[in-house]
Amino acid sequence: MKDGNRSIIFGKVEQGTVRLGDRLSLAPSNLPCQVLNIINDKQQQVPYGRPGDNLQLKISYLEEDQIFKGDCLCPRDNPMAVSNVLECELELLDLLKPIFSKGSQCMMHIHTYADDVTIKEIKWAKETNADGEEVKKDMPKFTRSGARCLVRIATKNPIPVEKISECAPLGRFTLRDEGKTIAIGRVARFIPYNKDKLAAIAASKSVAAAAT
Repeated sequence: MKDGNRSIIFGKVEQGTVRLGDRLSLAPSNLPCQVLNIINDKQQQVPYGRPGDNLQLKISYLEEDQIFKGDCLCPRDNPMAVSNVLECELELLDLLKPIFSKGSQCMMHIHTYADDVTIKEIKWAKETNADGEEVKKDMPKFTRSGARCLVRIATKNPIPVEKISECAPLGRFTLRDEGKTIAIGRVARFIPYNKDKLAAIAASKSVAAAAT
């Protein structure tokens, strides 16, 4: 959204405090920006926002076509981690398909990001047998409804992410299949995305914006 020649970003503060004048960067593109105005959910201008606050931020330096749903604002001197390979703990609910396996595709919802992801690997799964005992299987080819498992997930594009131990709101997610929630997940760790590639992406977006 635009206000004059400035962009307006709608979002929720998940960690820390955002203040007027803060110099931030937009993850995952790492584009710089600055906070010019803050409006709360009562349409009041305020000097800062705290965790849990839903805000409208007027931002300098960013164009509308450089901002995407799922992007996160973070301190410029402490940018948020970015990854497209996540290692996650899952609690499987009632699956629509008989099994959950390597290569399965589903929709991930994590903070404001939502897109198709692929299960690249199941590192272990814990299932309950007929005697009510929990049995752990290492590197299984598949698992079933009700299991707990550790999987490696690949996203289509790099996304801003935090481990559940570092920031719970940004490390929790759900997996959905055909509109039904099939798993509740937590990001345990991730492989950082190549910063040189991010810089190239940011540069190409800036050139595209300048050309329009």
